[in-house]
Amino acid sequence: MKFTGIIFAGLIGGAFLLTGCNSVPSGTPPKGDIVSQEDMKNTYSSAAAVNYLITSLSTFAVKNVPKDSQIVQKFTAADKSLNLYPDKVFKSAASIARFTSAPAGRAGDYRLTSSIKGSEILVWEMSLIRVQDNVAVWSETIRIDQGKLE
Repeated sequence: MKFTGIIFAGLIGGAFLLTGCNSVPSGTPPKGDIVSQEDMKNTYSSAAAVNYLITSLSTFAVKNVPKDSQIVQKFTAADKSLNLYPDKVFKSAASIARFTSAPAGRAGDYRLTSSIKGSEILVWEMSLIRVQDNVAVWSETIRIDQGKLE
């Protein structure tokens, strides 16, 4: 039984040694990008965009924003009805990361900005800015195709 195991292990090991170098073609690698970075940009449906930003902001805030921090919301969109999207992101992330909306007239600890521009394809930029030193500590820019379904 031991002998069979040793033979089997030797065959497997030999197979790995013989095929390992065959997976990379010989010669010099190509110059430049193999895949264009422009192709890597994703376009989301409105619901998927909201979910993506909830996840991104919540993940960052849980680790980096102290509990009970006060956040001022500054949302701008050409179509004011689009401000519903960042409002959903704020409310969901606030319940996960335990931060609150700053009272009216207060500077707060952070400022959550959102800008949505475009018509059929929207460009949505969100940033979380620390008020103390006016530094953006989190930022995302994504595209929304309003005609795209889940």
